[in-house]
Amino acid sequence: MPGPRAQLLPEDAAIEIGLIAGPIHYDLLLPLTPEICSCFAFANKDGVAVDNPRAGWLFAGWGAREFYRALVHIPTLMSLYEAKSDFNIIHTCNDWISQTLRAAGRPMGVWAPTTLSVRTSLWWFAP
Repeated sequence: MPGPRAQLLPEDAAIEIGLIAGPIHYDLLLPLTPEICSCFAFANKDGVAVDNPRAGWLFAGWGAREFYRALVHIPTLMSLYEAKSDFNIIHTCNDWISQTLRAAGRPMGVWAPTTLSVRTSLWWFAP
């Protein structure tokens, strides 16, 4: 699916990210490189110390605020930011992961609404 790609690094540079898989949901782990720290510097004012030298990764996901609060069990552990799009049966958290990976240059299936479809895309398009 064509679309803009994030340009955090030079075109020939690679960055390793992590995926956290649950039974119904995926989240991203972004390494706190200087470029990513710069992109997420706004979060420092909310207590997310992206520039802390001891921090190695930034947890990022797309889903219901209540889902994340229940997942962590400590409401003050993280800052939550409102999404710029709405969840619906067609556009799920897993489809957001797939679109985000695709925008970063990782080949993925056209539509991945479930964890199984994300896993299948990762397998099908494995380098």
